[in-house]
Order: sequence, then structure tokens, then C-alpha cells
Amino acid sequence: MAQPTVTARPATLAGTSAPILYKLTSTNYALAGYRLEVEIWNATAAVKIADANYYPNSAGLISVDVSSFLKANMSLDNNSDLSTADVFYTDNNWLLYYIKYQEVWTASSETQVNDTGNQRYAIYGGLQIGNTNNLYTDYGDAAPTKKFLTLMDRWRLVKGYPFTFSFFSVSQMRVIRIEDGVTLSTTDSSISLTKGIRGKHKETGDADTLNIKLMDGTLSTDESITMIADVIEDCNTVMLQWRNSLGGDECFPFQVNQEYTWHYSDRKAKRLTLYADNLTLTQWEAIQGLNTIGELYKTPITEMTTSLNRTMATIGQSVYVLNSDGSKTGVNVIGSPNTTNTKQKKHSAFVTIEYPELFLQ
Repeated sequence: MAQPTVTARPATLAGTSAPILYKLTSTNYALAGYRLEVEIWNATAAVKIADANYYPNSAGLISVDVSSFLKANMSLDNNSDLSTADVFYTDNNWLLYYIKYQEVWTASSETQVNDTGNQRYAIYGGLQIGNTNNLYTDYGDAAPTKKFLTLMDRWRLVKGYPFTFSFFSVSQMRVIRIEDGVTLSTTDSSISLTKGIRGKHKETGDADTLNIKLMDGTLSTDESITMIADVIEDCNTVMLQWRNSLGGDECFPFQVNQEYTWHYSDRKAKRLTLYADNLTLTQWEAIQGLNTIGELYKTPITEMTTSLNRTMATIGQSVYVLNSDGSKTGVNVIGSPNTTNTKQKKHSAFVTIEYPELFLQ
């Protein structure tokens, strides 16, 4: 008898929105009662998180999809304390894992194989079906230039409000603060955390533009694509934070005019319809990530923790209002289709959010 042969493993960094596949072939597959028993292990905590049985096709090929088990052990919640002076936080949206597998049949079995030498990372989200489920070459350690896990081509910050963003496994970050085209300051920060990271910036000075870069090793080399952030004044701001399809943070300030209503149905809840103007098409598309197709749970916002994180959320999404003091409030988004004309140079979007029952009268 011989052990199964692993013909393919998942990418070193993959998203749970698509299958995360191991592929194996077996010479024992025709034996009565044959199955491949697979265990999925959290490599950081050194604990087993799931196990399942898989079965071969008529040629002895076995496909092992571990995406659903990994996704069940991650969280979309923002558990970072944004009220502190911290700049970097460990994100709970990723997992380092490996598998163990064993061939079993009615009469006997092979010894278990421990694949801990081939550990992989998974992120809740990731490229959608139809794309290669491989974030490693663009966002992981192999990326020639680091990228933020964002869908926007330009960020918009509000002075005095925290703004968060996500990235993967770098050792340095550089923030260049600019006013009227003149550099005010350059701050280089060392990052002691590893792998999935949430960064935060809160502009309290005179800068009107930020250039933010990610770097590994020396500060003069291996720079990321520079993300440009426009800093604007507070004008009746509601700052929303959510997860994009890559699994990273998106933040956007909705300002000036908000329609204020109360919803009366199976519950009474405060609602705001938020508007954003002068968007690039990329910004508009990113904001549409708020309008998910997931259904609200029947009791979506009744249970609260002391940090105002919802314990019941929209399926596949977790949305927060970030306040200027760093506190955050979990809200639900009432899905509404937005349209725009691609020939326009600037675009507009709107989003309706519902606050938790804590805010009832």
C-alpha cells in the first residue's frame, strides 16, 4: 500500500469566497469503504478546528475544499480599540492553517500524514469565483510591491476621525503629510505584528493630503503603490467602515446631508440615508460593497455587547459607524441598488443604515 499523492495545494494566501482546494490521488481508492479523513488545524493556536471525510472519483482523484471550515473560524467584527494611540492592530480576519489526512477503508488504514510543513493563510473574503484564488502574489510576502487590501483608487479622510485600512505582512509604513503641495512631515513606523494587519490614521493637523506606503526591509526599497488620501474638514460626518470582497477594511465618510427616518415594522429603529458625491468610478464601485445581497436576520440588532458590536449581523458583512473619539457602533445596511453612468467623470451613491435598538426612544 502507498500513501496518497498531493498533486496541488491552495495558494499561500487565499480567500474563503472561493474554494480552497487540496487535490490528491490515491492507489487505494477502490478498496471497500474507502475514505480520506481530513483534519484542519489552526497553526497559530495549535488546535484542530474541524474534520471531515472526502471520497474519490472513479479515477482515484480527491478534492478537499477547506474554505467553509476556515471561514467558520474567522470573524468580520472589528475588535480593535480605535480610541487608543495605537497605529497597528492584529486583524481577526485571517487564519494560518494546515491539514492532516489519513486513508481509511473497511479492513485497514494508512498512517496519518501531518502536512504542517506546508502551512497556508486564508482570509475571510477574497477574490470571487471566476478569478484565481491567489492573493499571495499581489498582497502576500511574494508581492514585488505591496498593496493595501482596498478596492478604492483614492481614500477620503475627515480631520479628527480615525480611518482604517488593511494589509498583509510588511515591516514598515511611511505616512507623508502634505499641505498645498508642500511636505509637512514624514513618519516611518515599524510594524512588529505579522500577517493580517489593520492600520489606522487620525489626522489632527493641517495636512490636506496623505501619501501612505508599505515597505519591507530598508525604507528606501520595496515600496508599495502609494495610496493617496484626501483630508477634508468635518461637515456632519458619518464615517462608515466595512469589509470589501478582498477581505480588507474600507472606510468612507458620508457628509453634509443625511435623511433621518424611523422604521416601524417588527421593530422601531433609527435609520439614516447617507449620500456621497464627487466619487471616482472606483470609489463608487467600492461603496457598493455595502449594499450586500444578504438577508437581514429576523432579530438583527437586539443583542449588544459593551463595545457596541452587534452579535447578529447582516450575512457576510459587518458595518460600523466610526466616531471621532474612536468608538464604533455596529449598524445594519438596508440594501438599495445604486446606478450610475460610466461615461460620467464623477459619480454619486447613497446608503441606508439602521442603528441598533440601543438608540431607540
